[in-house]
Amino acid sequence: MKVDSLDLQIIRILQKDGRRTFAEIGRELNVPAGVVQGRFAKMKHKGLIVNSALIINPSKIGILHSASVVIEARESEVEEVKRYVEGLKVGNALIEAWTVFGRYNISVAVWLRNIEEIFKIKEMIKVHPAVVNVDVSLTKNFQFIAKIENEKILERSEIWIK
Repeated sequence: MKVDSLDLQIIRILQKDGRRTFAEIGRELNVPAGVVQGRFAKMKHKGLIVNSALIINPSKIGILHSASVVIEARESEVEEVKRYVEGLKVGNALIEAWTVFGRYNISVAVWLRNIEEIFKIKEMIKVHPAVVNVDVSLTKNFQFIAKIENEKILERSEIWIK
């Protein structure tokens, strides 16, 4: 898809504030709202704009930590290990896993209230007989942008807010 300067301006405005109306954007760019709406629809139809999503601030519901976990599992048991990891219950930790290619064949994102929970999760993963190696990286600053993550956070928010 060919993107021109007007498309880029529309994208930049919406990246700063996705709640802006087509009319507001049109006034700012001196073009009719219908032009903005048409450009937006075209960019969405062509796949340039994938989604318009609400991004929540996880710290407001007590999620203060995130961790990236990579797992090397026996190739024949990757899917079983992935299901095992996603089924782990440690405190209120939210766990999402994906199969990947490379030395590590499972990548896991974990969001937690208590940093100690990640060490429990790592130990629970290590004891699985098909797991060869587990590495963990911690971070404190993160944002939720994937729709599935937002949905899971909202499902758990009643638990976390208490």
